[in-house]
Amino acid sequence: MVKLALILALAAAAPAASTAVQPLGDLQLRYDPAKWEARVQDGVLNVSQVNGPERRHALSGRAVAGLTCTPEAMLDRVDVTSGFKGVAQEEVLPSGLTLAWATGDLGCRNRAPTPFAACVRHKGRAYLFDSGLVGCRFGVGAGGGLPLLREGLEPR
Repeated sequence: MVKLALILALAAAAPAASTAVQPLGDLQLRYDPAKWEARVQDGVLNVSQVNGPERRHALSGRAVAGLTCTPEAMLDRVDVTSGFKGVAQEEVLPSGLTLAWATGDLGCRNRAPTPFAACVRHKGRAYLFDSGLVGCRFGVGAGGGLPLLREGLEPR
């Protein structure tokens, strides 16, 4: 009983993670600024993973006119090396938005991030997000963009 009270007291005393919000059109991305850096320039959202003074590109996003927003269309956007398969899905996010996304296995022997493409429709606009990472030479930690979208993308 005393251990439980101590654990609860420590959990309550732990500092809450701060949250930042970056708008993009009618959407916004909620993220932890201690882990991510996000900015919009010329209508393009760029998010980087923060690792001390180092920044590694994780995703880009923008509104795209005439975009077909299906898992299959996203799979076509992922550069999948011949002989390796991609995964495509559609899911409803905690925010209520429907995200169509695809990832591709490049067949890298190192721990290079998996490239992805994703899209969401909201208020008559389609938004395209992608990792922009193609190839096996990217280091560990340069990915993480798809989980960030799945957790933090929401309507404005």
